[in-house]
Amino acid sequence: ITSIRYSVEASDDTTPRIRGTLPASLANLTMLTNLKLEGCDFQKTSIPAAIFTDLPNLALISVVRSNLSGTVPNAL
Repeated sequence: ITSIRYSVEASDDTTPRIRGTLPASLANLTMLTNLKLEGCDFQKTSIPAAIFTDLPNLALISVVRSNLSGTVPNAL
C-alpha cells in the first residue's frame, strides 16, 4: 500500500467518519507515500510519533478537519 485516502466534507452528515485514534501500526506500512485522512474524528488525540519516524517514504500527510491535538515534530 502506497496511498491511503479518506475524506469527508464538513457539510456531509451522511458519510460515517473514522473515529478513535490513529493506530501506531500505520508505521508498519513502510511503502506509504501519501496519507490523507480528512474530516475524521480522532477525538483530540495526537499523531503517533512512529508515523513521522518510521515511514521514510511518506511525502504527504493531510489530516484537515480531523480533530487532532498536539504538535508536529520539528523533524518535519
